[in-house]
Amino acid sequence: MKRILGLGLLVLSFSVPAFAAKNSQGIAIGSAVRVGEARLPQGDCTFSWTDPSGGAVQLTLKVDGQKAVTVAAHMVEEKHFNPGAGTVEVNGITYLHEVHTKTATFVIDGAPGA
Repeated sequence: MKRILGLGLLVLSFSVPAFAAKNSQGIAIGSAVRVGEARLPQGDCTFSWTDPSGGAVQLTLKVDGQKAVTVAAHMVEEKHFNPGAGTVEVNGITYLHEVHTKTATFVIDGAPGA
């Protein structure tokens, strides 16, 4: 009985990170960008999202060593060759407009061009 319980806990411990990783992705941000009122520096960025509710998600972005930024976004299912980010420049300021995985695009609500 202890072996079955131990095996079950072992399987569960490996499956929880797999479920968490399902809704996260890493991208490189080539230059500093604004996300709402926050600023993300250039660097490796990890973003994660909540399960969509009518297409609406909460998107959390974190660049190594920086505080995480959470914004509202909406998800559009579409295919991309590689994960990445889309930016828009307005009055000399570069805003993060969208991030995408291989299967979806997350357009940031309130971003210029959204």
